[in-house]
Formats: sequence, C-alpha cells, structure tokens
Amino acid sequence: FSGSLRDVRADLVLHLDGSIGSTVQTSGGNVTTWQDVNGGPLDATALSGDVAYPRAFPIGLNGVDFGLTKNRLEMLSAAESSEIFNFQGAASGNNGFTLAFTMIVDAIPSSDTYIMGHKAGLKNNFAVVLQSDGLLIIKASNNRGFTGGTITPGVPVAVVISYEASSGSITLWNSASNTFVITNQPANYNFSSNRRLELGTANNSNNYFRGASGEIRLWDERIPLLD
Repeated sequence: FSGSLRDVRADLVLHLDGSIGSTVQTSGGNVTTWQDVNGGPLDATALSGDVAYPRAFPIGLNGVDFGLTKNRLEMLSAAESSEIFNFQGAASGNNGFTLAFTMIVDAIPSSDTYIMGHKAGLKNNFAVVLQSDGLLIIKASNNRGFTGGTITPGVPVAVVISYEASSGSITLWNSASNTFVITNQPANYNFSSNRRLELGTANNSNNYFRGASGEIRLWDERIPLLD
C-alpha cells in the first residue's frame, strides 16, 4: 500500500506483511504463525491444510500462498473478532472498521470463493467473496456490495473496505476497477456473531480461496475513503 492509507497509524490493530520474512514463522515451508508487523498481540495462525511461504508476487514482494486446495489461517479468534466487528457488544464504542489487503487470485471456480470471513452463519456475518464471474463482493447481514469490476487471475489487486457504524454505510474499493461502491448495511451491526475470522475460506464446503495474500491491515475505526 502507498499514499494516505499507508500513513494512517491510529488504531491499526493488525498488520500482516508477507514481504517481511521475519514475521512469517514456518514449519516445512508452511505457515504456522503470521505475526503482526508491529509486535501486537494479534497474529494469524495455522488452522488447517498447508499455507505455503514464500510466494513471490509479480511486483517483487512475497506473500503467503493458499494454493489450489482448502488451506486456511485463523486471522482473529472469536473474542478478538468481536472487538472489531460486533458493534452491539465489544466494538460498540468504535465508529467502524477498515480492512485493506492485497492478493493474487490464481483460479476462479464455478461457485463463490470465500477469501476471508467469519466462520458459520455466513448469511449474517461479514465475509469477502469472489463470485464465479470474477466480481469481488462483500457479504454482510445478507446484503452484497459489488465493486463494478472483475478480478483477473494472476494480477495483484488491492482492496479496501470501510464501515461507518453510525450510518451502516460500507465503502468498497479495489485497484482492478479503481471504483468506489457504497452499500447500505444495518447501523451498529454485529458482523461477527461471536465467530472467528478465517483467512482462506469461511465455511466447510469447497468455497475456498485459490490464490495468495500479500499484506493485510485492519483498523478498529472507520477511515473515510471518499470524504
């Protein structure tokens, strides 16, 4: 990431960066712990399958590779996730959240692909999904926000999602289409339902991510993208 988003420091609660090799702990070439760059208490940990490291991105940086089978990390525990995504509980004092990440999609299957999301109860919980037509969407409270552009396999893409708790507005942007889309969700919503946040999938079916993740930043506040 570059520009104003990189410069935002306040309330950055999680920063994972595959280009910093010292923060990615492995065993046999597979990720065991993806540590927060700033040494914070939140780390992504192995959940199931084999998430490989390193994976070279075309831009010369490394990321973690989820491959073409079901491999996943736990990005946040249920308790940690509630502090970011439950605006009816642990996150009720926050004004929203902002999630930014980079990725490469290697394959787009014939069904929805869950890049990340809260385990189970997906009808009501937050998830980032790639549709079979290549459109990147968000699922939240059973609503979808479309980006207006498609993701091309093999091409790095940056995505930013910002939620305003008081209004329920979610702004979604991706570098592939360079478009901003605003979708209305419930205000002060519980997007986690006390579930963990997974990276690589969000359910027990074949809707898993086929690709690699380079960098993830998560803030427990809304960063205005269009103001």
